Amino acid sequence: MWINERIRRTLAAGFVVALAGVVAAGCGDDDPAPPTTGAIGVTTVTTGDNPDADGYAVTLDGNVAGNIGVNEVLIIPDLAVATYSVGLTNVAANCTVAGDNPRDVPVTAGLTANTQFDVDCPGAPAGVTLTAETEADEVTLTWDESALATSYRAELVGGTADLVKDDLAAGTTVAVFTNLDDGLEDGVTYAATVYAVNDEGEAASNEEDVTTNFFPWDEWFATSLHETGAGKTTFYDAVPNRGFEEYTGVAYAELACIGCHATSSGLPPVSGRTCDRCHDTVDPQLGDEVDTSWGTGVCMGCHSRQNLEVVRGWSDVHRDMGFECDDCHGLEDVHGDGNEYDGLMDIGAIKAACTNCHDATEHPANNHHPDTDGRIACVSCHAQSSVTCNNCHFEAQVPPITGKFFLTPPSDNQLWLGNRLKRDGSGETEVYPVNYQSVEYIDDTFVAFGFYTPHTIGTGRGCSSCHNNLGGTNPAIEQYNTEGIIDVAKWDPATSNLVYPTGVIPMPDDYLTSLKFDFATTADGGTTWTFLKAGADTIQVLDFWMTPLSADQMAALGMVAPAP
Repeated sequence: MWINERIRRTLAAGFVVALAGVVAAGCGDDDPAPPTTGAIGVTTVTTGDNPDADGYAVTLDGNVAGNIGVNEVLIIPDLAVATYSVGLTNVAANCTVAGDNPRDVPVTAGLTANTQFDVDCPGAPAGVTLTAETEADEVTLTWDESALATSYRAELVGGTADLVKDDLAAGTTVAVFTNLDDGLEDGVTYAATVYAVNDEGEAASNEEDVTTNFFPWDEWFATSLHETGAGKTTFYDAVPNRGFEEYTGVAYAELACIGCHATSSGLPPVSGRTCDRCHDTVDPQLGDEVDTSWGTGVCMGCHSRQNLEVVRGWSDVHRDMGFECDDCHGLEDVHGDGNEYDGLMDIGAIKAACTNCHDATEHPANNHHPDTDGRIACVSCHAQSSVTCNNCHFEAQVPPITGKFFLTPPSDNQLWLGNRLKRDGSGETEVYPVNYQSVEYIDDTFVAFGFYTPHTIGTGRGCSSCHNNLGGTNPAIEQYNTEGIIDVAKWDPATSNLVYPTGVIPMPDDYLTSLKFDFATTADGGTTWTFLKAGADTIQVLDFWMTPLSADQMAALGMVAPAP
């Protein structure tokens, strides 16, 4: 460590004075009186790019005893023998004194007690690294901390006025600008910068451009499932998934279905998919409130299974609390998120999930299923029933007929269980409700399975509802265990209708042979029905979306087919 010239001269002078005293004492005839006082030597050693220009003040027991430069020695003489509190004050804000300040220094008679204060005086703060994001009518700036910053200033430059958030406290790492609070403008590209500030100056972050778009969903709607109807074609097309088109020979583009499920058809009730199909305006920025309530809301016009759940009298805890569709399904579910999906069963297509509001990790069911490791979805226990129509007559979808009719009443008071991929992208599966659609065209019969989210949420069912090996008497499992089949839809000649099993229905891994479907037909548009035939020509399961229960899962339910 270097000592400057002034310190050297001071120390040398002190040595000369001390030596002169010794010589003088040797010349006298009498012994000198012993010293009764001592001194304190204070040394300052300052480092850093921005040292305090006017130095420091040295205090002795709280009183200023003198001034000292940034790299100097100050001798405080003639001090009585005692312990003194020595401190360094008048220190600039950007400077830090190491060690105790003040500190105790004992004085011994005839000696100088030395103490050194090390002071670090860095300069202005370093610039931070900035990221900028926009969502709807917000711009969010995020940055790391700058060690020397005592405050931050966030700026958005652009539009009709520059936007500034000043005097953000040290430790702040986020600033949010909105149109309501800050005058953020739509459709503007702002240059975002954050400044780290202290008394010695400021440093700018990197500059990030961010463009606002208060309502991106009008642009994303073109790729949304509500616009493309892609799930229909995924199930129907012959290529690649061997859908019902293999039997009808009629391309999807020629069906009446397309009137609701594609823009290009021009058929009622859709003509170009304008905003006023659901809203009371054609303005893509909307601004009106859409009725998404159960029963009377616009959603029910297309989502008929949810409407049937209400019509058939099934309760739902969320519905009973006054929830509407958009309380769980945000704009990304309705208007898309800018990505294309093959159907609502694709991971990411639907953002609504139980865990958006509920912490499943603390659920009591974890005690009952300690080995499931999250492989049973909430809705598998909490859904009371699913609803489906049967025997949809596909003739009605081939023009010139442009309606639909199917056998009523629908099947309900039942809940099918299969597997689907977890929504977290892990590739693992979870037990989840599944459902089916049975359809016929002339003499051809077809059943398609997919996973399904019932909106009939209740308090949950007990173990015996699913587990015959835990005291249950599940009708579907009992029939499977004794006959090796499950009569999914069985023609009843006495009532000229189909009858269905009730309760939980595990979908077995041998579904192609064990699930039995009877089909009915009508010649008068659905007024009267007669038996058509037994058996589905094809049961379609798209295994990239769902699979039946495995043999191990079936065994865990006490479900084992009899030996052939």
